[in-house]
Amino acid sequence: MEKLAREVIVVHRRSEFTAHEQPVAQMRSFAKVMTPYTISSLHGTADRIERVMLAHAGTGASDVTEVDEVVVSHGYDRDSGNLVKLGTGTCRVRNHRRCENADEPAGHLRRG
Repeated sequence: MEKLAREVIVVHRRSEFTAHEQPVAQMRSFAKVMTPYTISSLHGTADRIERVMLAHAGTGASDVTEVDEVVVSHGYDRDSGNLVKLGTGTCRVRNHRRCENADEPAGHLRRG
C-alpha cells in the first residue's frame, strides 16, 4: 500500500496487534496507526466513500477522516484444527469449520 498511496491509515480495534513483531514494525514505518479505534460510519455519495467516522474503543470519542479509498481486512482465523488427517482421507476446509473427507459424508460439520 505504501507504494500506491500518499498516506495510509490503519485502524485497529485493539491497543496492540497480535501479528508477529516484524510485519507490525514494517507497517508502522509507513502507516499512521490508530488504535484502539473502530469505524463507526462511512459517508459519501452513492458511488464513493469520502469520509470515515472513527470511534475510540475506550472513550467513545469520535473523529472524522477524509479518505480516497477504504480497504477492509478482517484478518484470518489462526485455528488450524480442521487441517488434520482423518482416517484415510484428508480434510479439505470448504467453509469455516466445514470439512469434506473420504470417510465422512460431504459437508460433514466437524466439532472441535
